[in-house]
Amino acid sequence: MKKPLPAVEDGRCRMCGGKLVGGAVPFSKLKNMGNWTSDHLCKGHGSTHVCSCCAEIRNCREQQNTAKNGYAVSLERGLELFMSPEDAYSFLQNLPEPPFAVVFIARYTNTPIAPLLAANYDKENITILMYFSKSREVKIGGRTHKSPAEEYYYLHVTPSELIKKVSLCRKKKEELCSAPLFVEACLSDPQWAAVAWLAGYKNSEIYNFKINVKEESLVYE
Repeated sequence: MKKPLPAVEDGRCRMCGGKLVGGAVPFSKLKNMGNWTSDHLCKGHGSTHVCSCCAEIRNCREQQNTAKNGYAVSLERGLELFMSPEDAYSFLQNLPEPPFAVVFIARYTNTPIAPLLAANYDKENITILMYFSKSREVKIGGRTHKSPAEEYYYLHVTPSELIKKVSLCRKKKEELCSAPLFVEACLSDPQWAAVAWLAGYKNSEIYNFKINVKEESLVYE
């Protein structure tokens, strides 16, 4: 029989705002929390506790900094580092038991991501934090522009459907990279941008175009 969770002010996790699963941990007792300057990013300020999944994320902070393309944290398997998009794709194919949290990072960043993560309690429909940083570039009027702000999105997906899309992109890479509609889909829909990244597409293969400002049309190089 499971032990009851300790009583807290609002029954939610201070970091992710989700359920207090796996046993609550006092926020004040997390490792080095006093030196962490990103508490303003936490989603549940009314709570004094965090769920075990978020506690594990926070305690693995130093190891997170070695992750090149993201990481996942779960009570079942602990911290899993992604050193390539292929690692991230493999994780999708073999998800841990909930609760778990996951972030895919298109370009390495020192930005503290832990408080941005969303805890998952269901393997069929999950939330992935997709972090592009400022890695995507477009050419406007002959000049190359990076994203004006760091791009990150919460992708609410069905893993099996995401895997199908990645498989399709791998098979049709040459065709899709030269298709204006696919490029526009990657620009307008973060999920398709994530799919292209998971499929191994480089930014230069997707966003290598310029915008003709006068005609307001895409001109592909």
